[in-house]
Amino acid sequence: MRRTLVLLTAGLLAFSLAAPAAVVAAPGFTVQVAKPNHVNDTANIQAALDSCVAHGANCTVQLQAGTYLTYQLLVNDFHGAVVGAGQGKTVVQALPGYLVGPDIFGAPPSSSNPYPFIASFGGVSDVTMSDFTFRVTEFEPTKGWWAAAEEAFVTYLKGDVFLAGSGRFTRMSFEGAPGTDGYDATAVNVDSSVFVGNWDYAGGVLPGGAFSLTRSRVADTANGFEVVVFKGRATVGGSPADANTFANSSGGVFLNLDGAIAQETYNRVESTQTGFQGVAIGQTTSPAAPAGILLAHNSIVLDGLYMGGIQSWYDPGVKAPYLVVTNNDFRVGSGANGTSDGMDSCNLQGATVSGNTFTGVGGIAVFLCGSSSNNAVVANDLSHFTAGGAAQIVLDPAATHNLIVCRSRADTVYDQGTSNTVVGCRK
Repeated sequence: MRRTLVLLTAGLLAFSLAAPAAVVAAPGFTVQVAKPNHVNDTANIQAALDSCVAHGANCTVQLQAGTYLTYQLLVNDFHGAVVGAGQGKTVVQALPGYLVGPDIFGAPPSSSNPYPFIASFGGVSDVTMSDFTFRVTEFEPTKGWWAAAEEAFVTYLKGDVFLAGSGRFTRMSFEGAPGTDGYDATAVNVDSSVFVGNWDYAGGVLPGGAFSLTRSRVADTANGFEVVVFKGRATVGGSPADANTFANSSGGVFLNLDGAIAQETYNRVESTQTGFQGVAIGQTTSPAAPAGILLAHNSIVLDGLYMGGIQSWYDPGVKAPYLVVTNNDFRVGSGANGTSDGMDSCNLQGATVSGNTFTGVGGIAVFLCGSSSNNAVVANDLSHFTAGGAAQIVLDPAATHNLIVCRSRADTVYDQGTSNTVVGCRK
């Protein structure tokens, strides 16, 4: 995970929209988009989205087979579906040279404040997307914008879809390419597939919301998805039949969840990118409403430098989410490097890490850093993990009141903290 919320400045949206070609509102509230014209399909797709909003809820935008070329698409309070003819059969591809507005995330997306996304669903939207591909091919797909999180002028896309509200994405593909978003030679051109949040622009958090990503593939994207400032329910995968694949992408980001319930289960994350993470988790918005997060039955395969299978971080004193990490398969390194960790968690509180398998040559299998406390790391299989650091499990000096129970007496633990209980391990 490279970054999350950003503030930015740049020019205004400058392209003009021609009069849309035939967009027909079919019976049953289905709006058919004309076939791709191979030049610029922005007007046709935008007109279909606007027509669906006018119809009200339960409207469907139907995309045809082929590759649609488009600049930014924007619609507010959309309650419906966008459907293609199949992954790889219908493609929505970003045209080069996106111009980005002056106040991203600080003001709603609009024609004068376009976000660096292919499609932005503002207001309080409820979107279903299925059976097509988003694609970004340009090395620098935007003209540039200021990313405060990086303190830099950047040219990548922040994402394919921005969504304020709820969204369900199934049988989708999100394809990036080499670009400027990153710190190494394999950097990418798009930061996230879907960025979903429930905040309002006065600084509050909107009620509820739902997000699901199933049966989909994300490739060559910095973050597999981002769920940010969110207080509803999020499901990524959920069953073997609904599993997603993240290839040279992180397995996603959960950040500032306010009483949300989230699960990421039965997915596969595989990457050779330097500095990438399998799944990243940040702190909750409100100490009174911690989130609950389940990470289970995922396969996380990392073969790059300075990577982490699951990374979580929280400011000291801020309530961490209730986190359960169980029955995941972590494979770190090919034997050629020992710079990546299985799980790094700073200031983690009350988590359970159990029944996971760690294999490969890495730095540390499980690292409880900072003031991590009252966590249980129990019965994980470390028999095929070679630690390049001090031990397979490491506790920082400020870590306290954690329980470590090893599966084998050959498992190594380096306990620098206080009042921790270590059972059945080699210290």
